[in-house]
Amino acid sequence: MSTSQTQSNARTPELAAQLKAQAELAAQEKKLKSIDAAIEEQNAKIEQARAAAPSTREIEARIGDLLAAEAVGAITERERETREAELNKEAAKVRAVAAGASDKVARIQATISGLSAAQRQTKLAIAKAHGKCLEAVDAFLLAEAEVLGREYLKFANGLYDRFLKLMALDRLHREATGSAGRHGMITQLDSYELCLPAFRVGGHDDAIVGKAKSRLFVEGGVYLERPIAQAIESETARLEALGIALLWHGSRFRTLSEETEDQLEHSSNA
Repeated sequence: MSTSQTQSNARTPELAAQLKAQAELAAQEKKLKSIDAAIEEQNAKIEQARAAAPSTREIEARIGDLLAAEAVGAITERERETREAELNKEAAKVRAVAAGASDKVARIQATISGLSAAQRQTKLAIAKAHGKCLEAVDAFLLAEAEVLGREYLKFANGLYDRFLKLMALDRLHREATGSAGRHGMITQLDSYELCLPAFRVGGHDDAIVGKAKSRLFVEGGVYLERPIAQAIESETARLEALGIALLWHGSRFRTLSEETEDQLEHSSNA
């Protein structure tokens, strides 16, 4: 398992905080959804109660018909009073049922009022939880980037070291064989620089070279000669320790450190 895989699965404090914030946000959102559904259900109950509530309009119309009939002499006053009394009893029953429905609607409206208050509080809680979630994910991603940034810098330094060693072996190879040797040159670079993107994490600020704040190892040409010369000296010592005798082709091999000093001096004089 690679370091990156290990890091991505690691249970860090930042990850725990992020998961906790997400869970709180999800819980509040679930609560709000439940409240919204309850309010919708209560509103439907109000509509049903109002639709089912009886009305006295029909009875009042029938009483009006009785009065009209009495006025034109179609019925007697006594007949009208008897029938009106019956209708008034019926109307009283209807009003009692309607009053019960009205009380029921009032209780439902009170329930909706309480739910609406809970809805407002839950929305505030969601906004707060969302803010905490953003803070947590910011901290989590930065912590992940810090770890990967240090790993990246470690690999970058390893790359830089191997780049210098390859350049050193290329110089030694050219000088030892007189040209490109039997199997060609190690590199065909005429000019070179080593440049990797830098990040604002993992100690990269301390590793940035030059004025380019977005890059690591912004070096090239004469500025790389000195570290390459040092690498040549190290590789020469390593090869000699292995018992390798480096037989220079033609005249005595002039060390890169000497060439570098001349190039730097020429550059400063220019």
